[in-house]
Amino acid sequence: LQAHGGFLMLHLRDVLADPLVWEQLRRFLRSGRLQIEEPGVSFSPIAAVSLVPEAVDVEVKLVLVGSRDQYYELQEAAPEFARHFRAKVDFADSFVASADSRRASAIFVAHACREFGLPHFSAAAVARLLEESHREVGDQARESAIFARTEAMVMESAAICRARGPGLVTVDDVETALAAHASRHDYPEQRLREEIAEGDLMIALTGERLGQLNGLSQIDLGDYRFGLPVRLSAHAYAGEDGLLNIEREVELSGPIHDKGVFILQNYLSALFAHLAPLSLNASIVFEQQYHGVEGDSASCAELYALLSALSGLPLRQGIAVTGALNQHGEVLPVGGINEKIEG
Repeated sequence: LQAHGGFLMLHLRDVLADPLVWEQLRRFLRSGRLQIEEPGVSFSPIAAVSLVPEAVDVEVKLVLVGSRDQYYELQEAAPEFARHFRAKVDFADSFVASADSRRASAIFVAHACREFGLPHFSAAAVARLLEESHREVGDQARESAIFARTEAMVMESAAICRARGPGLVTVDDVETALAAHASRHDYPEQRLREEIAEGDLMIALTGERLGQLNGLSQIDLGDYRFGLPVRLSAHAYAGEDGLLNIEREVELSGPIHDKGVFILQNYLSALFAHLAPLSLNASIVFEQQYHGVEGDSASCAELYALLSALSGLPLRQGIAVTGALNQHGEVLPVGGINEKIEG
């Protein structure tokens, strides 16, 4: 009723979490009238005597905020939803960077400082925040549209500046804030690096080895991402069973990784089996990986390991490889490139 004559914005997750609210919304969409009643009266098996006010005409424009999956599910499940919510707007998580967008981002930082009473940022500090925005999306040509992260970093950098003394927030303050954020979330990364340093995770960095190669993985914890080298090994011998993906056999391989291995197998067949079937038994595996493997960016490294096993030519261990392969042997654009290089 308070939104009468205006807009009412609702989060779909909140609406769908309460069947009573969802049913009330559906009734309102059908009739355009709001019935005020005790919670649960419509669904109560026992008739209760209570005063029921007359339904009220309400003129309001509804805006529902939710995921794309929720939108399409409701399109199918609720016909009135499709009739009443015809305009769909996607919120992008990134946008093309330009001089105007960078100026707008700098204005956003200044506005946040004014709103929260924070010390303002130097030009170099704003530039460092913009650099971090590019890093978030992994693209030099795009900026992140998740401004809540930028706002949080503005507040943390300003707090460090205040602790230091009066003045503008400097690039060193931003760097300190970024390092502090990483230190609060990077325990899994630290532990894995310790295991590599102690020899528990076997990673060779020098010399040459047959059928072995270091791949590059990206681990996404939601609020923190990092890269890590992983050993990948391959064996090849005479036979007719083809390529064996050991992760898939033990159900540790995701569908995208399986797809990458199938593409790799087809590429090998196209490369070597023009005149006769490919008589080959081969296996590939990620060494010391016990929690599942997903993604196709290891298919290039898997190809090199297989070619090494087939040819008898060893591979240099000081180079790590990432990248997905298509059926024509072309390497596709790489995701998570910052984390993988650092890893």
